[in-house]
Amino acid sequence: MNGAGVHYYSDGSRYSGSFLDNRRNGYGILIFSDGRRFKGFYLADQKHGYGLAVSPDNAASLEYWGKGVLRFSKALTVQEDCQVDHESKKWLFSGESCVNGLAHGRGEIVSMDHEKLVHNAVLVLGRLVEGKEISFLSVGSK
Repeated sequence: MNGAGVHYYSDGSRYSGSFLDNRRNGYGILIFSDGRRFKGFYLADQKHGYGLAVSPDNAASLEYWGKGVLRFSKALTVQEDCQVDHESKKWLFSGESCVNGLAHGRGEIVSMDHEKLVHNAVLVLGRLVEGKEISFLSVGSK
């Protein structure tokens, strides 16, 4: 298979995403039979690059993979006392500090709908001023 598709595994898990030569390659979502999800990137059938691991209770961790090896994982939590104002969405924030209830400094932000990540975000009083945005939209979404 090449291009977008779905693969069902014998353990009840399924992968929906990009394929190259019948292997996961590019962006995809792996949904495990227990409800866990991994939304991220693959290279030659291995997790590679940034991804979000999401538990059945919607807790999220930012992960970075290198050719199937987990390089780091960081829990992302809602910090009600540390707001981010970006694109009129609510965001999970993992970073340096808060000033007057606003995210401030360097960190990572992930939209509450788990569709976008801003890596190495620089926030000044809750506003994003710098960072690399990575989209985790479903395959085929705008």
